[in-house]
This record gives sequence, structure tokens and C-alpha cells, in this order.
Amino acid sequence: MVKIFFQNILFFLLTGAGCFGSVMPHETTETQPQDTLRGKQFLYNGRIWWNQHIKVRGHAFYLTSDFIPGNVILKGKAYNDLKIKYDIFSDEIVLFVNPKTIIFLNKEMVDGFNLSYENVVYTVRNFGSDSTSLINGYANVLYEGPSAFYVKFLKKIEPLAEEKKYDRFYQTQRKYIMKDSTLISFSGLKGLYKIMEDRKKELKDFKNESRLNIMKNDPYTFITLIRYYDSFQKKPVVDN
Repeated sequence: MVKIFFQNILFFLLTGAGCFGSVMPHETTETQPQDTLRGKQFLYNGRIWWNQHIKVRGHAFYLTSDFIPGNVILKGKAYNDLKIKYDIFSDEIVLFVNPKTIIFLNKEMVDGFNLSYENVVYTVRNFGSDSTSLINGYANVLYEGPSAFYVKFLKKIEPLAEEKKYDRFYQTQRKYIMKDSTLISFSGLKGLYKIMEDRKKELKDFKNESRLNIMKNDPYTFITLIRYYDSFQKKPVVDN
């Protein structure tokens, strides 16, 4: 009962602030206000955000600690032109509603989202909460073709990392290949060669001839090699 009361209060505060809404192109003027309010209520179905790590050096977010343009898909419906941050420490999306209201979006409702930063669009998908799945929660979609390449970026806290007095955030990642409908994790180039053993020689030759600089800590450097592997397949390739 308390939860329902709080959600109702939060909804009226937010709708009174005159912030983001969503109106479908076919809606008439008479239906816009009601549908906009419903869209806001659906979007704002989350919990209040507050900085739990104010004493930790660095920040908990992917790309930047600033709010950046983004689009979110909730239960199949797109909400565009939002201001969001991707908290990769908590694996949550943070939405700017107004200067006094910042919330975590309801993760169970989010299908995925895009972030736009420095003229690059980053695509993130919600892989769900199944504990038996290799990927849980959000992960970046770096490439999808006959194979697929996903990366889960994470922030962790290193205790007393600065001046032996301050904790500090640091970033890491986990890499996954979807091959023949099977999701497989790997770490570096050797692991990728093992997964793609059937074209290992061709991949090595291509890497050397193209002078590809593939770095373990930069997942984006793997994309060209994975795309080349897929060039031996017959299915169409789609980049993200």
C-alpha cells in the first residue's frame, strides 16, 4: 500500500514538472494529453536515484558521468530524446527527469537502449535475469551477423587505490561470441581463435596482412576480425 501511494505521489510530481512524454504519430490532439500522461507513468516506473559512492574517486558510469542523449525501449515501446546515464557498477539506467528528480528505470521493463556520445551510437540490450544464462542484465551489442559479439562493461571499486586513502572505480569487461546459436565467453585473441578454430589460419593471415592491432582491453578492436570470419558465411551482416 505504501509503495502504491509513493508511486502515485511520484507520478503526480513528475507529470506536474512538464517533462518527457511520448506521443505516437497517429494520435489526435484530443488523445495526446491522456496518452502522454500514461507514457510518462510507464516510463517513470522506477525508483529515486542517489549517489551512493560519493567518497569513491572516479565514477560508476559508462563513457561519461554526464547525462547524454539516449533512447529507451520499454516493453516494446520506444521513448526517444531522453537524458540518461548507464551505471555499469549497478547495471542500471539512470534517467534525468528534472533537476530535482533523477530515477533508476525499472530494469524488468527495459528491453534495451541506445546512447549517443561524441557522434557514436552505442547499443545496449537487456539479456534478462536468468541466473543460468551466461549474460545477465545489460550488455553492449558490438556486432551482429551470422555470429554476434556482445560485451558487458563493468565498474568495480578498488579499495584504497589512491594515496592509500581513497577507494577508486576501475573499468573492466566480459566478452562473448554467439556462434552456431551458442553463447561462448572469451578473454583475448587466443580465446577467439579457439572459438573460430575452423578458420583459424585464415584469421591469422588476415590479421597479419591487414596489420590489425587487436587489444585485449579494447573490445572494439575485435570487430573487424569477427566480421571477416563471418564473410565466409552466407547470411547477411548487420553492424551496430
